[in-house]
Amino acid sequence: MRRGIRFILGCAAFALCLTLVALALLAWDWHAPYQRTGKPALVTVAKGMHAGQVMEDIAREGVVRSRVSLKLAYALYGHPRSLRAGTYRFDRPLTPLQIIEMLNRGEVIFIKVTIPEGLRADEVASFLATLK
Repeated sequence: MRRGIRFILGCAAFALCLTLVALALLAWDWHAPYQRTGKPALVTVAKGMHAGQVMEDIAREGVVRSRVSLKLAYALYGHPRSLRAGTYRFDRPLTPLQIIEMLNRGEVIFIKVTIPEGLRADEVASFLATLK
């Protein structure tokens, strides 16, 4: 009887230790910016795109260390209604929480365009089409 209780307590202590280690790793991942190398990552969010797909695209571009921690951070701190369509630029080391805040604020890239004076609407449309 006593041996059974000791075994159960040992298993519970082991499970608690594993949980604490997992939480410590998650906290470290959330607060330590990932040092991405290379050129800045651009992630385009299309109108009506599901948040899970956005998180997958961000992870695929190598912006975060762990796809799981990014999805968990979004589940806890993300605002699905504030996910704004556009292109996001990730050009510096960011934590998953900073990425979620960036998405919540809708920090998309704006492209400045100067349209020559006197163009008709169809000419403006063809001019803008050449910029892509």
